[in-house]
Amino acid sequence: MQLRPVFAVSLTLLAVPLTSHAASPGTSVGTTPSSVAIVELFTSEGCSSCPPADALLRQINLKQTNAGQLIVGISEHVTYWNNLGWKDPYSSPVFTDRQSVYASRLSSEGSYTPQMVLNGRDQFVGSDGSALERALRDDARREHFALSIVSSTPTAEGIDVKFAFAGRG
Repeated sequence: MQLRPVFAVSLTLLAVPLTSHAASPGTSVGTTPSSVAIVELFTSEGCSSCPPADALLRQINLKQTNAGQLIVGISEHVTYWNNLGWKDPYSSPVFTDRQSVYASRLSSEGSYTPQMVLNGRDQFVGSDGSALERALRDDARREHFALSIVSSTPTAEGIDVKFAFAGRG
């Protein structure tokens, strides 16, 4: 499985200015983030339980937690709901495959929607704001890799990002 497109999207979003991110909804802070929390939401337009999770992802995207983490939310529409007669125009087998890899490592339930995965380490129901807060709090206590973008080049497929990282994450 090739993960390059998802990482390219994630890393591109890190270049967004940090002027009005919230420590909690509605609270402004202007500090440089101490780390980045990548929140992936596996969703589908064919899933009746997904709209609250989609709304939660929109609410937290590019906000900053009290611990200084910048939250980068990524919506990844899976294909397995497409068998019900209506195809999600945003769905991609790449996202379905990515979720399957996470499910094999993180979830005894297997793949489901809405599922959130935080930094590839924690998974929970995507509409559960309390579970997200707990996961962010736990993640803030962990050591993270130091990641820096070395270069980025537009291509026909998107953006080719070269990066370097250090640490014992």
